[in-house]
Amino acid sequence: FQVGTMISRPEHIFRFCIMIEHLPDITPFLERIGWRGNLGTLEERLEQLGRMVDYVALDLDLTDVVGPKIGLECYLEWNENTMQKWQTFTAFLQAKNLCVPEKASGLLSFPKTIEHAAVPREFWPPHYLEMAKMIGRKHGSFYEHTINHIKVNFVEDRFTQAKAYLGIEHYWASIAKVKEILQEKQIEITVL
Repeated sequence: FQVGTMISRPEHIFRFCIMIEHLPDITPFLERIGWRGNLGTLEERLEQLGRMVDYVALDLDLTDVVGPKIGLECYLEWNENTMQKWQTFTAFLQAKNLCVPEKASGLLSFPKTIEHAAVPREFWPPHYLEMAKMIGRKHGSFYEHTINHIKVNFVEDRFTQAKAYLGIEHYWASIAKVKEILQEKQIEITVL
């Protein structure tokens, strides 16, 4: 689903991000393309991840060979249990010494929906003011903060690093719709 080149690196590397539908298909795929890591250990780690996350994307660095490091992008579908699942996953990362408690706490406090209607309008960008005039008082301007995914790097026979990828999305929505979304996701609204 993504291909990129890393021009900041001295050697010419392509990064391929591949969505593989079923976790058990990852190790046979890596074996077919010549990845030289420990497939047995990776399979065990994928089974662990499969109990905690909804799906995994595979990141590969390619030159004329497959690079030794692979990335496992771990995603969760948002529903009423998502924050509990992120807590379980960050606890797992802490147990593997891939995340310190302070960062886990910060990460888990990030998802929220922010209504910035309380911010004085003179601080709003001009295009937000125009849109607010057009849609009226039944709608509001919101920012939704989310954890998009956490990528866990795997080299040879072990996890080596975890990185969180966060997202912020702006949208206009009816106040009733936002309350419905927040109740479904069990996320509190913050008014600035």
